[in-house]
Amino acid sequence: MGLDCLANGPHADTGFAFANDYSDTTNEARDNGRGLYMSVKHSRLLILGSGPAGYSAAVYAARANLKPLLVTGLQQGGQLMTTTEVDNWPGDVEGLLGPDLMDRMLRHAQRFDTEILFDHIMEADLSQRLTLLSALHTELEDGNPRELTLHYQPILDLHTDAITGAEALLRWEHPTMGWLNPEMVVELAELSGLIQPLARF
Repeated sequence: MGLDCLANGPHADTGFAFANDYSDTTNEARDNGRGLYMSVKHSRLLILGSGPAGYSAAVYAARANLKPLLVTGLQQGGQLMTTTEVDNWPGDVEGLLGPDLMDRMLRHAQRFDTEILFDHIMEADLSQRLTLLSALHTELEDGNPRELTLHYQPILDLHTDAITGAEALLRWEHPTMGWLNPEMVVELAELSGLIQPLARF
């Protein structure tokens, strides 16, 4: 399956998964009167933590149309929520209160439609993501990929049923994960700076 992010929070298991559908997966435990059941939430980008770094990442990611999901952690706003005075924040020459700053940063992230999940993550496993990144780099570095292939899909004229062209579709058959979702491959290449070598393929 790829990149798994395991959460052991009281209400949710939240994860970032390079699975065949390349999705972040959030499983919320809900009580429907007959016991708990799980729902699945998909997101393109998962940010763990809601301190200044988390909110800053959310603003930049949201402005880049990555539609981030931010998981706040146990203390929404991080350590600054318990700080009375912040005198070293750039641009606030008079100083400000930590909770006020974190409220402003939360509203800034929400302004660009960052989705906020009030929960926490206990464990994250990024090993499979690193494995896929390394495998993609190896596939592209020598110019002679063995697992990446192009498949051609005909384009038909619906009025005449004649083939008018073909669309080239990139496919990756990973030796242990099988056929990977093409959108996931492109996303991975974009995030890792390998999109140009992939485009030349």
